Amino acid sequence: MIAEEGIPTSAGLSSFNLLNEQKFFNALALKPGMTFLDFGCGLGNYSISASPYVGEGGKIYAVDLWEEGLETLEVRTAMAGLDNIQTSVCGAGDKLLIEDQSVDLCLMATVLHILVYEKVINDTLHEIKRVLKPGGIVAIVEFYKKQGPPGPPLSWRLSPSELQEMFIGAGFRGTATLKVGLHNYLSLFSSTQ
Repeated sequence: MIAEEGIPTSAGLSSFNLLNEQKFFNALALKPGMTFLDFGCGLGNYSISASPYVGEGGKIYAVDLWEEGLETLEVRTAMAGLDNIQTSVCGAGDKLLIEDQSVDLCLMATVLHILVYEKVINDTLHEIKRVLKPGGIVAIVEFYKKQGPPGPPLSWRLSPSELQEMFIGAGFRGTATLKVGLHNYLSLFSSTQ
């Protein structure tokens, strides 16, 4: 949902500090040389933290519609001397500026519920499937389906079983769901292409 032109409603909000970072990254199993897509990256907290895991030989695509957030991320990466993060402005469902079958892992951290609400989820999943390598992983962080705060309204929240149904219908295979914080879970899906 766009609050102002080009500014998503959730701009600047991040679930990163709500998670058990070690448990989260252990589950992602990022390795040096991997290509990581942070879809809906916002200010890039996940991208910056993932940078050492993929290393100098790896690549991180940090993608968001929010230009100001990406500009802030670019300043943060420059200050930290991180040169494996590439930012790109792109709306959900639009064509990503990423080659076919080039991404090992795509993260969507607390953005999927917005894509469902805005009815752009099908186009988005189709595009993510295009850029994922065969057997590539989609990692979804969402809020448990319970009253907040923190997080979105209860009516926007998605349960793990709702995610399973959505991703299996889009041609993915569910591999795991685990608790990564008091308010959040992580579901992993592999591409079946």
